[in-house]
Amino acid sequence: MNKLVFSFIAAFAAMALLGDSPCAKGPCFDRSKLLIGTYCMKPEFQDEEHVRDMAECGVDFLIAKVKPSALDAFAKYGVGVVQNGVVPGWWGGGGKNGKMAEVNTLDKYESAMQGFADHPAIVGIDIGDEPSALDFEHYGKAAACVAKAVPDKLVYVNLFPNYAAAASLTRSEAESQLGTPDYRTYIEKYCRYFPLDYICFDSYIWGWHNTPSVLFENLRIVADACAGTGKSPWVVLQVNSHKPAGGPKRGPMTENMLRYQANVSLAFGSEVVIWACWTKGWWLDNVVDTNGLRTAQYDRLKTVNAELKRIGPWYMKFRRLYTDLVCFDDGPDGLRGVGQSAVPFSNGVAIRGVRATDGAPIAVGQMVARDGGNARAVYVVACDDPHDRGEKVHSVSFRADGWEVRALDGDGAVDVVQNEDGTMCVPLKSSHGVLLVAKKLSRTKKR
Repeated sequence: MNKLVFSFIAAFAAMALLGDSPCAKGPCFDRSKLLIGTYCMKPEFQDEEHVRDMAECGVDFLIAKVKPSALDAFAKYGVGVVQNGVVPGWWGGGGKNGKMAEVNTLDKYESAMQGFADHPAIVGIDIGDEPSALDFEHYGKAAACVAKAVPDKLVYVNLFPNYAAAASLTRSEAESQLGTPDYRTYIEKYCRYFPLDYICFDSYIWGWHNTPSVLFENLRIVADACAGTGKSPWVVLQVNSHKPAGGPKRGPMTENMLRYQANVSLAFGSEVVIWACWTKGWWLDNVVDTNGLRTAQYDRLKTVNAELKRIGPWYMKFRRLYTDLVCFDDGPDGLRGVGQSAVPFSNGVAIRGVRATDGAPIAVGQMVARDGGNARAVYVVACDDPHDRGEKVHSVSFRADGWEVRALDGDGAVDVVQNEDGTMCVPLKSSHGVLLVAKKLSRTKKR
């Protein structure tokens, strides 16, 4: 057997995800990069030391209400601010569904934006969270109003996850959270009414009684909608712990539990990963505690974010076509509730027969070059141990006849082993991901 080693340019590993050009005086929301965000930063911790910690953890932007005196520190360390509290917020629930148009009239958004004080650190405006579909038509108009006032800023809104309550025989649309009979319709209505080029949702698989299968189904619905509309898939993931009322605490998240969420999201083509929460916003075990001290979550998140940054420049050269779930069972950590069947292996144009040799479940995102070239890629994630009960090392086998295959994971280049039977393989640890990039061989180079 001989080895094909992919040599990656070291400079890519050091590239910042937020570009410094053309935004020379502050961070940019550079949509060509794989970006990492976080929610919540208490005002008492909005100082240079804490902002520097955030930057060193690999966070590119913060969604929070940041006091004006702290904005210079965010600009200095290249952490963008998606500013909260600029315009009237709106959240679905509390009996308000369908009433946004009469409560938050468009003139309130126009007035708020006239008084908006810009700053180089501000890369976006947060306009609300988890709206009901009953308010989408008016919400879309509000988003357009804000976008018109600040065309160089991101207009940010986050949607409900698929485990939010839908309308049913016993629950009206107004009384439900989604305002629709199912989640697919909820996403379709968002795409119809919102003039935004992304879909962002939160999914906390270690909250309430959720399971990893919840995330798979949510990612699939959103990613497919993005593929059909040209939008970008974003996801808000869980770095903290939940203690349901009357139930046991779930967490804290281990490094591999963070890694699992992020890598599965990449297998479905996610282009922005946001972690909740940095300081206390909701739940427990945040990255920074109530005394302003870094918790164990800080180092765990820093490690996982660094892996995403290393792989990001190569990952973002491609976009997802579809995602296969290989050798999954129908249990709660597999395909229970997922509208997608398992397959024995994944086939793409270039890389075919992708499977773990020991039969472990893997998610395989088949991808195509964004620049229209003939390069192909797959993003493979080992999904056998979402709860981090005992990491294993698997071997992922595949064929790529007529293609040269190179591999990269969160630690850098990975050896691609050529077997005597014509298959190739790469090692893959539980909850980790590996990007396989295929370039078509010229006729003279074919084996």
